Amino acid sequence: TKLLQSYRKFTTSDLVAKLNLSKHKVVACLRLLQCTKTDNKHWSLPHNFSDAEGNYTPENLCCYETMEAYQKHLELSGISITNFNRFKSAAYKLLEETQDPRQRRVISCIINKVSNAPWHLSSNFLDFMNGKCCIEVKGPSDPTNGKCGVSFGRLKNSYKKKEIQKLMQKATEREKELLGKGVVSEEDELFVSESELSQSSIDEQHELQLLTETLNNFNKPEVNRKLLKRVTKMPLPDGTIKVTTEYFSDKKLIEEYYQKQIDQTLKQKTKEKWEKKFMKTKLPKSQKTQKSHKPKKPSETKKLERKVKNQEKKQRKALEKQKQEDEWKEFCLKARDSGALLFNTGRNENITCSTCKMKGHRSNNKKVCPLYGKVTVPSKRKRPKTKQTTLSFNHTKTNSRLTPQKIFKMIFNNIESLDKNRQVSNFASKVRANGNPKITLQSIG
Repeated sequence: TKLLQSYRKFTTSDLVAKLNLSKHKVVACLRLLQCTKTDNKHWSLPHNFSDAEGNYTPENLCCYETMEAYQKHLELSGISITNFNRFKSAAYKLLEETQDPRQRRVISCIINKVSNAPWHLSSNFLDFMNGKCCIEVKGPSDPTNGKCGVSFGRLKNSYKKKEIQKLMQKATEREKELLGKGVVSEEDELFVSESELSQSSIDEQHELQLLTETLNNFNKPEVNRKLLKRVTKMPLPDGTIKVTTEYFSDKKLIEEYYQKQIDQTLKQKTKEKWEKKFMKTKLPKSQKTQKSHKPKKPSETKKLERKVKNQEKKQRKALEKQKQEDEWKEFCLKARDSGALLFNTGRNENITCSTCKMKGHRSNNKKVCPLYGKVTVPSKRKRPKTKQTTLSFNHTKTNSRLTPQKIFKMIFNNIESLDKNRQVSNFASKVRANGNPKITLQSIG
């Protein structure tokens, strides 16, 4: 302006040489200042230039210079588009469709550069002040680089459910972190003085407050309805029910109705939380029962008591086993000394007794077993099975489990048909092979 005041008439070539600017920029500045052309080359200032100089402030010039510099930056990077709203939908579709990481980086870089232009940021700020949109808390368009500033990037008008859930999770996690650094939290009660709070925690609280305000706008119920319907039912003494319907069109009444519903839901949630906390907390001495007066044993004492009980059980079982073994040995020794077991020498060695564990007899033999009825035997033990034998007398076979009584009866009934020397000896050899007791001519006689 000083140059123009000194030279009332000048040419574009003079200004280009002195200001080191291009011709089209110089012409644009002259047209803003409302200069007029006298000839093909010369320019002249208007008569009311002193009055027009007061309308322009240095802030306006700064805005113009920043927009011009950013436009030059886009041209150098190879981007000719300046209006982001023209290719907004197409750019986001490309991001969803493409899978190559390099292409996704290029598309995201173009979107960030065009959307963060100063003319877009200023329009976003004006729309936010008028309540038409929401602004990001953090992002590439934050002039302070995340230090208690605000990113003037525009948020999406419509979010998907998954995106909203992610944002809410981040907000809740951030709240817990901040509540632990100087604010009383419901889960962990921590009291910290204001002097201990750092500047970083205060900045984080400011960021969280801005984020919650933006998210609450999405969760609010829609109040743009023209009418609100209310149905009431009243029982009458006749047994009938009277139904009345009312319609409201006032916005204030509709908003109050929604606020009451929200308040009721919040009260119910807070009651449930406090009830859970109250049940966990300890009751005072006046409200405690008689059982609660008894001191509770710690966990270590209970473990020691269990170990002692298990050791006592093991010792009792060992003593019972020793007693049974001692009794068994005593009875066996007495029977051997008295000679009561001599009758067992000619019996089958495959049979074993379940009580005294001797061979040649069973546990149900009263005469032979020394421990019959004196020692209890568990029911799990199974007696050994004996093989069934076949005997033939006069070409007739009989299957039977041989006992001494049956053998003697069969011999005495058929003794006339048998030869004493040949057939009896063959019978004895058969009996020995099948595992039955020894029978000789002397025992038959």
